[in-house]
Amino acid sequence: MSQPSKSIATSPGTALEFKSYDEDQAYLASENPEPHSRSSTVIYYDYNRSATSPRTSKWWVKVTFRGYVYGQKVPIHQRQRELENFVQCIDFSSIPLLDDTVTEVLLDDPSTTSLSEKTEAEERVTVTGAVLKMHAGHKLNPNNPFAPVAASLRYTTREDPARVIYPSLDEFASFQRIRSEILVDRTEINDHVFRVRHGPRNKPYILKTVNRAFYKTHDTEAMRNELGTLARFRNAPNLVQAAGVVVSQNPYQTLRTADQPTQDVIIGVLLEFYPGGSLRTIIQQDPGLNGYPWQRWALQVTTALHGIHLAGKTHMDIKTANVFLDADGDAVLIGIGGNGWVTPGWTAPELRDTISGGWDHLPFEARRLNDSWALGKLLLQITGYVDNCDAEKVVSDVGRALMGDSVYWARMSLPDAIKKLEAAGIGKQ
Repeated sequence: MSQPSKSIATSPGTALEFKSYDEDQAYLASENPEPHSRSSTVIYYDYNRSATSPRTSKWWVKVTFRGYVYGQKVPIHQRQRELENFVQCIDFSSIPLLDDTVTEVLLDDPSTTSLSEKTEAEERVTVTGAVLKMHAGHKLNPNNPFAPVAASLRYTTREDPARVIYPSLDEFASFQRIRSEILVDRTEINDHVFRVRHGPRNKPYILKTVNRAFYKTHDTEAMRNELGTLARFRNAPNLVQAAGVVVSQNPYQTLRTADQPTQDVIIGVLLEFYPGGSLRTIIQQDPGLNGYPWQRWALQVTTALHGIHLAGKTHMDIKTANVFLDADGDAVLIGIGGNGWVTPGWTAPELRDTISGGWDHLPFEARRLNDSWALGKLLLQITGYVDNCDAEKVVSDVGRALMGDSVYWARMSLPDAIKKLEAAGIGKQ
């Protein structure tokens, strides 16, 4: 749960900018009146640590309290306000903060936190069991529920495992680098997906960012996988193409000196924009496809997917929403990086009971056959919106064959599907 940023001076020469507040939601399913864990993420500014530099130093810090202080139900806005009031009184200059990342300061109430929680394996732990110091000149209101436990708190610091992880520039050096600041007319069309404009002709593109609502570390791995796949299929026909990676200054960079160089990271990927829209949208707006080159789409998508498989990769989200039309009316398969999840209704029957947690664990052959099944469904959706004709019968036959019930011997292979489509003259119109 986020909130607008607000800055508060905590002592002469220091200030806090509050960025977000989060709680452990597990308590809602129990009889506990309050969450066991709650966090306040701030940017800590220190004008004193770099006395020889005119530039302000800053660190990202996530303060997490684990324990109970109320014993009764109180509104969430009260819990947030009183934790923030407590955080304002912490002397952050006494804490060894990590540079260029997010330092999580774990505060454990010894009376309510179990030993197992306090001794769990922490990522990049730097300090354990240190006494928390409070500002001498910034007294905590005695009515604040954290006041009775403040003197007994010990802290552990670690690199925040829930921070947004941005890929480095060196990981994908072959891509053109486009600075985020020069992208204009940014319009969000989906979570972490934006339509933007760039270049002297204000050309439209699609921007996909790493950071998103409810970010998980899996999102960074999905971005890395997508960038790797886009690099592998650069200039491949009928597959989405990248214009470059979008870079910006690392938001977590610790600034210490006036001449310190900017530390850039990859915050997203800029994809080509396909003005024809998605096949799903076309079907919704105009359920008759007779005036479209639908036969060409059937062969183009099948051939593109076969190329992905030949490279030892799979798509795992074949659907009408992931087929777009370019300016020439040709089909373009997007989403080729795979995000680890599937769309309900577009999953092969043999995987429906085993794929709810993602498909990363599945062997290549199982994923390949799933792609073939989903392609068959897509072909049948196309032919469901055209008049009966010889081409419709051929494409429908291929679609049904790709969805064969017996996985390893009855489901048509993509090479055979391509051969049958080409033999019937499909795609030549």
